[in-house]
Amino acid sequence: MQQLQHGRPRWAPMTNGLTRSFGDVCFQVVYVIDGNVTPVGTADINDTSAIIRVEHRNVSFLFTGDLSQSVAQRVMSSPLRDRLHVTVLKAPHHGAEGMAADSFFDVVNPGVLVVPAPEWLWNSERCQRIRKWATAHSVGIYVNGVNGNIVVSSDGQRIAVETDK
Repeated sequence: MQQLQHGRPRWAPMTNGLTRSFGDVCFQVVYVIDGNVTPVGTADINDTSAIIRVEHRNVSFLFTGDLSQSVAQRVMSSPLRDRLHVTVLKAPHHGAEGMAADSFFDVVNPGVLVVPAPEWLWNSERCQRIRKWATAHSVGIYVNGVNGNIVVSSDGQRIAVETDK
């Protein structure tokens, strides 16, 4: 992440817990590993996704990259576990198998789930588990392969979701 100091950019390494605020918007690194020194053994490329929480006053977002089951277990046992509950969750791993277990979604407990996946993948068996979980928990689901472009905006109290379709 870049930080400005005396008008010049200064780079800080991305580390667990790193927080940056810009007005009333706060970014926090919930979990990141470098892929070389990992607590999960040999890292898969998906394990190197940074998990980032964005908070705009009373509205929060969790960006999970391709969060795998093994890293999700580490995230849920990290000191930042209490930062996982959010308003909007970007589904890990396109909502497909290989992603975090249902217990992760239970902890996050989002009101809205945004899934970056083509329609064929979303409707496939590979995404069946997250479809069932979201439906059972009355989570609003938006899939870009179904809904087109998805824009989630916040005024700090509420969110609005707009789609192309």
